[in-house]
Amino acid sequence: MGEYMIIRIAIASEARDYIKRLISVIEKDRDFSITIFSDNESLKQAINNKKFDVFMFTLDILGNGISIINVKADLKILLDDGESAITEDIGNSIIIEKYQRISNIKKKIFDCYAEVCGRDSRLERGAFATTIAFYSPIGGAGKTTVSLMSAVKLAANGKRVFYINLEDVSSEKFYLPQGEEKGMSDLMSFLGDDRININLKLQGMLKEKRTGMFYLNAFSSPNDMLDMTSDDVRLLINGIKKTGTFDLIVIDMAIRTDDKAKTVFELSDKIIFVEKNDEISANKLTEFYGQKYILNEYAHKAARIINMDNGLPIVSNTDIRIIGKIGEVKEVTSSRTVDLLSEDSRNDFVLGLFDE
Repeated sequence: MGEYMIIRIAIASEARDYIKRLISVIEKDRDFSITIFSDNESLKQAINNKKFDVFMFTLDILGNGISIINVKADLKILLDDGESAITEDIGNSIIIEKYQRISNIKKKIFDCYAEVCGRDSRLERGAFATTIAFYSPIGGAGKTTVSLMSAVKLAANGKRVFYINLEDVSSEKFYLPQGEEKGMSDLMSFLGDDRININLKLQGMLKEKRTGMFYLNAFSSPNDMLDMTSDDVRLLINGIKKTGTFDLIVIDMAIRTDDKAKTVFELSDKIIFVEKNDEISANKLTEFYGQKYILNEYAHKAARIINMDNGLPIVSNTDIRIIGKIGEVKEVTSSRTVDLLSEDSRNDFVLGLFDE
């Protein structure tokens, strides 16, 4: 992985207990270098001599010759308690609620700073993620379950994994809790805007299902996904790769083999075809594997996983190798299926996906 960015943050407030709680969460993030000012005099000296990336303050620190307008910072944030009247001139400061989850405040810092820092060279990371796409031409093969299970296992093995669902109608919500935060639709609107640092935007939007397994809220509407072009898909995958934030990107693809699918195939380091071994599925898979324009181009980086294995001989016709089989899990919820499969050591073969 590349070197971590360092965002220089000043926190100015006389509320010492609040500052202690605030930094107990924020200082765990290697992305931040924090300086604290809890009295008026030390802040005065700093204003004259220092520049910060982010300056966060509460109203109690103001007065006695201190003007926020004189503070040198790319981003100024007022932590508002909702009770004190804002009588001082706070210039172009962003106002956010003081009493909320500190993890949300941290995300807000990333989100707002991304829009003012531009392409700050200190924030560029050199590492590119490995990309693994999961695809099946048939419905009901359990592609989403297999891709999520693989993402969870790889994260548990110490990798930083980012999961993307590109299905026309997503089923990821059964396993990945959604919320009010910005998500995939918002990320797509930011990509390609050179004024915005995508690395930081992404940090402000990320959700974490398990340690090391990250995702965003799903597309706001199925139309947002359907309206994407192959160029949009390329912009999305390359944009996330170049942040250097992740070891691995897991892409859960739609069933169609259109230009968007071929773009994912092209940009992926490995393609996993998820199969279900029954007669109808086998016929559809044999027809799919007969599309030479796809296999001639991408078979060299493809492998197969048999899901809901029933022990019968594999009847789909292709030379693409099988790297593993997953047994059927019955009478449990979709989310529990992912958990059970990820905890099953018989499925550890997916850990090799990263290294192959």
